[in-house]
This record gives sequence, C-alpha cells and structure tokens, in this order.
Amino acid sequence: MAVLLASGTVSAQTFSNPAAIDIPDGPGPATPFPSSVAVAGVDGQVVSVAVTLTQFRHRNPDDVGVLLVGPSGQRVRLMSDTGAIDPADLGELDPAPISTLRFTATATASLPDQSPSPVIGIPSGDYLPTAGNSGALDHSDPHPAAWPAPAPGGPYSGALTALLGDAASVNGVWQLFVDDDTAGSYGALLGGWSIAFTTMPSPLSPRLGIDSETTLVAGVGASVVSVVEPGVAPASIGLSCAISPGTRNFRIVSGAQQSVAAPAALGPTSIVVAMACDRQETSAEALLDCTQSSDPARNLPQLQTRVICPALAPNPGIAPTVGIAPSTTLDSTGRGSVAVASTGAGAAPGEVTLQCSIAPGAAAFRITGGGTRRVLAPALPGSIDPPISLACDPQTVSISGTLSCQRSTVPQAALEPLTANIICPARPLMPPTPSSPTPQIIPASNPILLSLMGAVLSLLAWAVLRRRNTVRPS
Repeated sequence: MAVLLASGTVSAQTFSNPAAIDIPDGPGPATPFPSSVAVAGVDGQVVSVAVTLTQFRHRNPDDVGVLLVGPSGQRVRLMSDTGAIDPADLGELDPAPISTLRFTATATASLPDQSPSPVIGIPSGDYLPTAGNSGALDHSDPHPAAWPAPAPGGPYSGALTALLGDAASVNGVWQLFVDDDTAGSYGALLGGWSIAFTTMPSPLSPRLGIDSETTLVAGVGASVVSVVEPGVAPASIGLSCAISPGTRNFRIVSGAQQSVAAPAALGPTSIVVAMACDRQETSAEALLDCTQSSDPARNLPQLQTRVICPALAPNPGIAPTVGIAPSTTLDSTGRGSVAVASTGAGAAPGEVTLQCSIAPGAAAFRITGGGTRRVLAPALPGSIDPPISLACDPQTVSISGTLSCQRSTVPQAALEPLTANIICPARPLMPPTPSSPTPQIIPASNPILLSLMGAVLSLLAWAVLRRRNTVRPS
C-alpha cells in the first residue's frame, strides 16, 4: 500500500505491508522471513527515510534482531540486543505491552539497552537504529554477526542516512528480516511494517528572464534580469549577453556575463545589463541577445530585449573621467606599472589628456613607457591600456616616491592632478663584474728601459764582430 503527500517541491511517500509478522520462540527466524514491501514511483532526491514497526510485542525485545534490506543492496541494522528484558521471565502470565517503533535519522534517542526494569518491552517513540551489547544483566546471548539465510551477510550499516540520495536506488522490493536469537519468549509485529521516503526534485537550475524593451534615456539605461523559475540547489544558471552584430553606436557597459545560483526567489533581481548609445539626431534601435546556460544542463530559450536610443541633440562635449591606481609596489627587479582607468564615459567630442611625471626628490624612479595618455569620449568604464610603466634603481632599503599626473580636458575644465604612491622594494646593488687584469705597458721614454736596450744592442754588435774576426776563408 502506498500513500503520497505533496507540499510544494517536497513530497512524502509511504509504502506498507500491514500483514502481521510472527516471532516464534527462538532461536530462529520470524514468519514470513522476509516480509516485503514493493516501492515504485519515487523520483528526485531522497532526503529522509523512516521505517515503522507497527504494534511490536515481545517480553524480551533484547532477543529480537531486525534487518532492513533495499533493492540496490542497502543493508541497515534497525535493532539488535536492545530493550528492557523481563527479569522474572513471567512469560504469558504477564503479557508484554504493545508499542510502535519508528526509526529515523533525525531521532534524538537510541533504543534502551541492557536494562532489566519493571517496565517490560520498549516504549513507543522515534529512535535511531541501535545495536546494543550483551552483558551480565542480559538474559540473552549476543545477536549473531549475520542474520540467517536468505538474509544477506554483513557488513550492515547502522544509519538510515545510508539510504539517502538518488531515488533511482530506492524503487524496487524492500525486505524486513526479523529473528529471535534466544529461547524463552516470543512475540510479533501485529500491524506489520512500513517505509516512508521524503523527496525533493532533482537539482534543477533556475530560469531567467529579462525586460522585453529598454529605452536608453539620455543615452544610458539598463535591462533588469528576473527569475521566472527558482530551481533547486545546488544548480546554477549563467546568462551571456551581447548586442546583435551589425548594430553601430550601441554597447554594453556592464553585466554582459551573469550567474545565478539556485534556489532563487521569483521576480526581479539586483542584476542588470547596463547599456549606452552614442548621441545622434534620429532615434535608433538594437537587439540585446542573451543566452542561458545551466548546470545541470537543460533546454532554455534565448532571451532578447529591444533597445531604443532616442534622438539626442549634439552637445558641446563632456570629457570622460580618467583616474589612476592610488598606489603600486614595483617587483623584485625594480619594474612595475600604475593602472589607468576610465570611470565615466563622457560625450563626444570630449577628451582628456594625462601627462605624468615623477615628483621631484625621487631620482631613483623613472617612467619607462611614456607618461602621456589621451582618452576620447565616449569611453567605456574600465582599464585603459597600456598602463604607465615604471622602474627604479637598486636600493639597500625600501624607498617611496610619487607619480603625479596633470589632467587637461577638452572642453576645458578645472581638474585636480592625480597622484599615486610608488614603492621600490629593497634589493642589493649588483657587484661589479670581475675582469682580467690589464697588462702594464712601460712607456718607451723610461730611462731604465733605454739603458737595458742599449746594453743588449752593444752585446749583439760585439758578438757579430768577434765572429767575423775568428772565421777565416779556407
């Protein structure tokens, strides 16, 4: 028997077998062994499972073991060696109470364990799956490590959380194996048993929408992104937008790439696609095309917005706003750069020129790539390439200097200069490169050299004359 309860995106389905399970005096299995429940039609993600033993009755529940086996091989030990026992062994003279035991992963209590008590049996309530221990006060032996055939062998899980996840694994036949491992008492599950699954839809990305039409008042405006379907975590969706090719004078200023994680509240978001258009004497139109990409993948339509740029009379021009990074630290080689950025578009034919230099008193610094930047309006907010390249000489200690940039605009406006703090980290001076010693040349005018040369020449002349005198013709 199956019961389905649904609320929004969460649904609960209960499947039961109300036939009684007889637990004879042990040791031995119950009848039937196993008791089965067929589960079908569960989909999405299983977020909780509950197993109910209805009208459980046994004077010595410590003797009873209950094993749950799923269609995909799931094995959970619901109870064994637990519950208050009958210290007097009164048997049929004092019948055991009847209780309903519900096992969930969110229960706060385990089944009672090894406790002879005037209260026989186990009180009704919600419990965690519990495997107790056999001790000196226990009238029974420990439950065997494995249930008798045809129950599967271990190992067995002790938590119902092992059954959570993809619902595909829970559809099929579930089996409940009940046995009594000790002689002396018997019982039953008079109302059979049931298993309940709470599910949510499988992860589903949200679906987005965008304004169908946007007018760029004074040349600027934005289309608002909305959530038209919330989705289910942990899914997400991305939105990638572009002005249709072949359309002049329109541009996206920000928001071309967006991402929204599920779940997301229905309705407008704080995400916008900001656009601008150039001034022109007649009205113009363009299309903004946005593609949705989802994870997990789903078939989502492309979104489109009609963008209108009304006729805008020419104006004298407004220079764009240009700034520089307030500080930078050069790298270990003494090189680096200061970023230049446009923070306001301006209006044609406006322009701004930056003329940068190192402030006096910082001789170790220099601009290596040219310090002049000229920016024409309109200029999209963002970085302006190239940045201002800098270098510094080697220093034994870290030093700092100031980069100063004068701004001149057309049309003319009074603007304060921009400054950036630049830091040159300490790095050792390069030692001189070793070189071979230079041979010493004695000047020819040296008197000592002249005397030696004269003596050598005299000896050579004497040797020649002597040879002539001693050699005779034959």
